[in-house]
Amino acid sequence: MERSKYIISFLIFLLVGKVVCFSQSSYKQAIYNAYVNGDMSKWKVTLNKMESDSLSVEGTLELLNYYYGYIGYMIGIDKSKTATLYIKKGEKLIDEILKNDPQNPTANAYKGSFIAFKIAISKLKAVTMGPQSMKYINKANKLDYTNVQALTDKGNMLYYAPSMFGGNKKEAIIYFEKAIKQMEINNENNNWFYLYLLTSLAQYNQEMGNKEDALSVYEKILAKEPNLKWVRDEFYQALLESM
Repeated sequence: MERSKYIISFLIFLLVGKVVCFSQSSYKQAIYNAYVNGDMSKWKVTLNKMESDSLSVEGTLELLNYYYGYIGYMIGIDKSKTATLYIKKGEKLIDEILKNDPQNPTANAYKGSFIAFKIAISKLKAVTMGPQSMKYINKANKLDYTNVQALTDKGNMLYYAPSMFGGNKKEAIIYFEKAIKQMEINNENNNWFYLYLLTSLAQYNQEMGNKEDALSVYEKILAKEPNLKWVRDEFYQALLESM
């Protein structure tokens, strides 16, 4: 997985059983607003508040979801030290969950994706850590084929991995579409991760030359969240001009 791909995916701020039901969280709206407004300082404030709470397993998985976005952003702006700090925090929480519940699909997916973050910081680790990341992500998908995090990480894995190691960009698109559909089935409102999935899908389609498909996804995003100015005024507008 190349650093440049993470920049594309995460500089736009942008990975249980099934996806965490964030609707019960008092932090969900704060993270959503931070994502829409592109305000990572408020994102970090929310992380700090959550870290001081006594969290259930569900709450811990929610915190990991927010770590996921924050780490990706930090990698995108070349703040590897900060990213590494939160990777370590996240892996500690993941290992605690897996110690008590080794078959938890979301925790297994996070285990794989947090290893992938370390590869993004240092590509030299790909040879030794790549297979480990794939193992956990594939396990998560086998444990629950409807798990949003597992589907997302499988999609990212397929998109970024070289073809000689099983990478397949067309198949990656299918996994992202499945993750989005599952979130819609779960009726996830005001969830930053849903907007992230849609934006990533649009970006991937655009990179692959599927401009009409990308345009359709951007229009879906803006119908859902018209205040997402950085998508509307930058990515969507740039695509329109290129067409």
